[in-house]
Amino acid sequence: MPIMRILSKEQARSFDSPPEFNHHERKRYLGLNQIELDFLNTLRQTKTKVYFVLALGCFKANGKYYSGGFSVKDQIYVQGKLRYKEELDLVSISRTTQSHIHNRILKLTGYSKYNKTAETLVSQTVLNMMKSQPKPSLIFAKCLEVLSRNRIELPTYRSLADSIYS
Repeated sequence: MPIMRILSKEQARSFDSPPEFNHHERKRYLGLNQIELDFLNTLRQTKTKVYFVLALGCFKANGKYYSGGFSVKDQIYVQGKLRYKEELDLVSISRTTQSHIHNRILKLTGYSKYNKTAETLVSQTVLNMMKSQPKPSLIFAKCLEVLSRNRIELPTYRSLADSIYS
């Protein structure tokens, strides 16, 4: 556990929560190109299709994969686009399916997982910045920038904070 807090509890919770899109963002992030539609059409269950579109949309918005907690308004929007009106329980999607969707999203977007190599990149960024002794929040922001620039998915707040403090 980090000794110091980089973000407030509310900021950390927000960082780890899927975005809730407004009308314009829904059109932008929850729309699919032909390659994404082709993959969507390989999925059999409607709830898996809705889950995929929501997870992909959130990833497009901020480079972060979420396994759930999506906005009800966003889910209703996606279901409407897929012409499915009945209530869906996205919580019941198996971990295997979630993993498959996660890997496909990474492949579709050209990103890689946050792994030991990414942790080394974060550590190097922190070491380089420590020379000028910036605030931890600036180090955190720079690490996010470096990960995004290198097309590496963003980890949880805790994972990134632990990498910064280690």
